[in-house]
Amino acid sequence: MVKKIILVFKTHFDIGFTDLSSNVIDEYADSMLKEVIATCKATQHMGKQQYVWTMPSWPLKVIIERCSSDLRKELDELVERGQIVWHALPYTSHTDLSSAEEYIEGLRYGKELSEIYQKPYVLSAKMTDVPGHGIMLPSILSGAGVKFLHLGCNAFANPPKVPFLFNWQSLDGEKVLTMYSKGGYGTSLLPPKDWEYPVWMSLMHTHDNCGPQSAAAIEKMVKEVHMKYPDVEVVCGSMDDFYLELAKCNLDNLPLIDKDLADSWIHGVATYPK
Repeated sequence: MVKKIILVFKTHFDIGFTDLSSNVIDEYADSMLKEVIATCKATQHMGKQQYVWTMPSWPLKVIIERCSSDLRKELDELVERGQIVWHALPYTSHTDLSSAEEYIEGLRYGKELSEIYQKPYVLSAKMTDVPGHGIMLPSILSGAGVKFLHLGCNAFANPPKVPFLFNWQSLDGEKVLTMYSKGGYGTSLLPPKDWEYPVWMSLMHTHDNCGPQSAAAIEKMVKEVHMKYPDVEVVCGSMDDFYLELAKCNLDNLPLIDKDLADSWIHGVATYPK
C-alpha cells in the first residue's frame, strides 16, 4: 500500500521544435523563468508541498549565464531553497548518435551546477520523447554516480518491450535502476494497481517548453490524491527524493534487461532544429 506520493514537476525541453532555437533559450531565461519564480513563491506557504521544478542541466546552466542579474538572484535563492533542481543529463539525446566520450562530456553540466551551488551530485537522470537508447548508457550513467533513470516515450512512437521498472545492465555489468513510461512523458498522479512499493513518483510533465504548473494546479492534485488515499503523505520533490525512498525497499526481484532499448525514432538525427 502506498504511503507517500512525491510530486515531481518538469517541462519537456525541446530546442527548435516550438520556435527558433535562440528564441527557446531566450524564453527559458526570461518569461519562463519568471513564471517558475512566481509559482515557487506562491507555494512557499505550503510547506512540503511547495513547488519544486526539475530541469535538464544544460538549459539551466545556460539560463544562469543569460538571465538578468535580478532574475539570477531570485534563481539562486530558489536553488538554495531546493525549489529549482536539475537532473544529471544535459537534455534528451539520440544516444546511438553519440560516442561514449561525447556522452560523458555532456554530464559535466550537472557536475558544474553542483559545484556552483555546493550541492551534492545528482543521482537521477531523465529523457523524454526518444523511445530507446544504446546499451552503453547504463555504464556511462553508473560510472558518473547516477542510480536512477526515467524514460518517457512519445505517445506516437513505438516503445521497446520492457517492464515499467527494471534494472538496465550494460555489457560491462554496470546497472542503473530504470523506470519506463510508455505513451507519455511522465507518470500518472496515482500509482497503478500493481505498484507494490510504499512510495510513488508522480512525474507531472508539461509538454514542449510549456513552463511550470500553477499553485492552484498543485492544490488540485493534492486534493485528488487524498480523495483516493486520505492517509497518504503528499510532498513535492525531485527524482532524487523518490530514488532515495525507493532504494530503501527490497528491489532484488526486479527484472534485468541487458540489451539495447531500440530507438525507433533514430531518423530524427537527420533533422535540424529551426
